[in-house]
Amino acid sequence: MAKLAEELVPGSGSIGMKEKLMNYFRRDKGGATFFDAGFWNLEAVSKAAFKKSFYDLDNKEEIEKVMKHINARNKTFFHQFRTLVIKLYYGDPAVWKKLSYDGPPQPRGFMDYSEAPKSGKKK
Repeated sequence: MAKLAEELVPGSGSIGMKEKLMNYFRRDKGGATFFDAGFWNLEAVSKAAFKKSFYDLDNKEEIEKVMKHINARNKTFFHQFRTLVIKLYYGDPAVWKKLSYDGPPQPRGFMDYSEAPKSGKKK
């Protein structure tokens, strides 16, 4: 899964994507089962086409062929995994710094507002 994540979002390994994914899967057992089936399919396609595990492929063309096949034949898995990796990647504060984004102002909103906005209705 780490290799596929790295292919989808280059640099994702540098922020500990494997650990982030494992933590996500520990919390979501149903999702873990769904993604596990997709990874098995990815492996089966790679082994059938190139006699190697996807994780052992080092030729870019072979990697792209397997990924295109999975994208075409197992779209739900491919798109959901890509979406998950993107969310985990761009949700990381280390990536925010690379993008010159300081992050949210604070967990509960902006410091300028001590009270919730009032409605415009008069009683």
